[in-house]
Amino acid sequence: MKSNLIFVVFVVVVVGDYLVSSSSNYLLDSLRLMGIDDEGTDRRVLSMNEISLRQSWNSSWPLMLKLHMDALRASGGVGADGLSGHSFNMSSECRVDLIRLIEATFRGETWAIQMVDASGKFPSGLLLGNLQWIGSYTECVDVSSNRSYHSSSSNVSSSIDGNYCLMSIGAESATTPESRGSELHLGICLPRTCSSADAKSLVNILLIGFTSTIYATEAGCTDNSTIPLDAGACVFIAILCIFGILLLLGTCLDAVNSQRIGKVVNRPTDDPSDGEDDDRLIDNDAANDHSEVIVQDPETRGRLYRFLVAFSVVSNAKKILSTEVSVVNRPLQALHGIRFLSMTWVILGHTYVFSLADTSNALVFLDYLKRFTFQAVLNASVSVDTFFLLSGTLVSYFLLKEMRDSEGPRNIRWLKFFFHRFWRLTPLYMIILAFYTTLLKYFGSGPYWPRTSDANCQANWWTNLLYVNNIVRSDDQCITWSWYLANDMQFFLLSPLFIILLYKWALVGFIVVSIFMLTSFITIGIITSVNNLPASIPGMMQNITLETQWFHDVYITPWCRINSYLVGIILGYVLYKTNCRLRLPLGVVVLCWVLASVCNLSVLYGLWNVANGSYLSSSVNALYSCLHRTAWCVGVAWVILACATGNGGFVNDLLSMPIMFPLSRLTYAAYLVHPVVLLWYFLNRKVPLYVDDITMIYLFVANLAFSYVSAFVVSIVCEAPLINLEKAFIRDRKSLEIRA
Repeated sequence: MKSNLIFVVFVVVVVGDYLVSSSSNYLLDSLRLMGIDDEGTDRRVLSMNEISLRQSWNSSWPLMLKLHMDALRASGGVGADGLSGHSFNMSSECRVDLIRLIEATFRGETWAIQMVDASGKFPSGLLLGNLQWIGSYTECVDVSSNRSYHSSSSNVSSSIDGNYCLMSIGAESATTPESRGSELHLGICLPRTCSSADAKSLVNILLIGFTSTIYATEAGCTDNSTIPLDAGACVFIAILCIFGILLLLGTCLDAVNSQRIGKVVNRPTDDPSDGEDDDRLIDNDAANDHSEVIVQDPETRGRLYRFLVAFSVVSNAKKILSTEVSVVNRPLQALHGIRFLSMTWVILGHTYVFSLADTSNALVFLDYLKRFTFQAVLNASVSVDTFFLLSGTLVSYFLLKEMRDSEGPRNIRWLKFFFHRFWRLTPLYMIILAFYTTLLKYFGSGPYWPRTSDANCQANWWTNLLYVNNIVRSDDQCITWSWYLANDMQFFLLSPLFIILLYKWALVGFIVVSIFMLTSFITIGIITSVNNLPASIPGMMQNITLETQWFHDVYITPWCRINSYLVGIILGYVLYKTNCRLRLPLGVVVLCWVLASVCNLSVLYGLWNVANGSYLSSSVNALYSCLHRTAWCVGVAWVILACATGNGGFVNDLLSMPIMFPLSRLTYAAYLVHPVVLLWYFLNRKVPLYVDDITMIYLFVANLAFSYVSAFVVSIVCEAPLINLEKAFIRDRKSLEIRA
């Protein structure tokens, strides 16, 4: 990537002065040689002396291109197939308006100067990786259609509107996602009659005389026109309107009945939180996951009343913001803090990742990689393993308790067990997916902003609904961060196999869990060794071209990520057997804290030398790839065990602070919505981002706050009402309920 970047910069700098001084004349001459003059009429030019590369040009565009290419090949400018497959066709309307634009620029007309001024130019900071030459999007699209162009041969007025086009210009080898970082992003302001294909052809025409290995690989044009509402957007808006009406009716009904009948009783939350991997049983009346709203005797109320009051904004807000926790689940309340801190870590890592798309000093990240302190950001992906650990722990702990109380697994209502999980995750998940696919494009503008819906979501949304997007069409995932949910659902479906064995035959259960973990270790090692993949993200910095393969073959596949979940299942079994009561000698407690700290710090900072250029042997690389996520989870598992059994000290006090409870309940919604928030901010930018520590701190804090505010809104509107509906119409108070 670095060599490609240097090559692109070198070529652009070498030809830059020439392009700036003569590109207008060259383009004007070339367009006229195509047979288009300032009035758009065809003519033949047979001059052989104007440009050394000119030949007899026919008014036909394909013939002109062929002659031009033949001349370049004869002079050694272009190889036999150096630019094969690249389009040089331009519409006649675009060519006419380009000539008008150039002539108007020479005459100093304001609208034309504005369009030229809005186009990208050579910036400073090339050696810092500034390949964002995007110009001024706002200035370009503000060129009014009322501005008039007066032809040199007539006084006929013609309107030309600004059309902003952003192109990627790169080397012949820059055709893979990993090499996109070496491409130049150039913004040019063209007449609206020019399409994306015309813009791409224009740049290739300008480059063809200088190099055969650099060309415009992508182009996208946009103007200030309003995007029309499509069918999908209209349907989703209608759905949101229905939710809005229900929220209004439910809130009013709840308020009226609360004043008329009596007080509202909010039951405390039953367990650690309502995060995305918050799996728990509810098997008693004193504990409820999203605390029911009870106005005297709810059983005497009709179905319509219970349906509407489930959407009460006031009641749902009180439940989410409650800082109370039931006595039954108080030993596990430290999971609140672990969940929230893990989510902040995810948002921190994504803040840096998303900023890479439009950075004017991209090479600063090479310096960041060498910082010892930055390794905690670079290894933020292990925070996802913490979520797998928490999910496995809660499923195992509460399911084992329910089996004990129900006198065995046969008395568990397994259909409700699985349905609840699906209902807990899917509605909000699909709503966020639908918003991302249908409405997000209407909430922004700018050089980076997409004006069309995500094609992957339109084609592959069903893989998300079935929770198989991590293994089916994973190269074209819709909302790529949802790979975690697919893994978590798959692990959940497998969890009864391990938990039932642990309940009935503990030794057999441990053997089966060990076999699965060993198989996963071997699989990771083989995939890593055979494909020469990096052990983790720091190792990837030495060969970024392996990022896509590593992501699809190791990072998101269930057979490579299940170990963290299995550690959680074992931890849940230990908590169940000890009943969250474990008295250990002080020396043992201190030793365990030291070992846990060593495990976690080794994972975070163990590859610092690798990030600075050192290499691991193939065997060490494979071994680290196999073990580092499991080692991280073992360290976190001790923190959970210590806090649950009274050995956590000040750590338990910190993680169990009341403020953590509502923040933790919003974790699932925050996980789904925070990438949308980040995309909305970064793709809406009109200028590139200059990265430094202060800027990134402010962005992280802002992204964290805005993500949780957004999570609160979607929880009030969608998540909490749908959970209440399940409780009101499906759950039985004596049945098994697992929260996810």
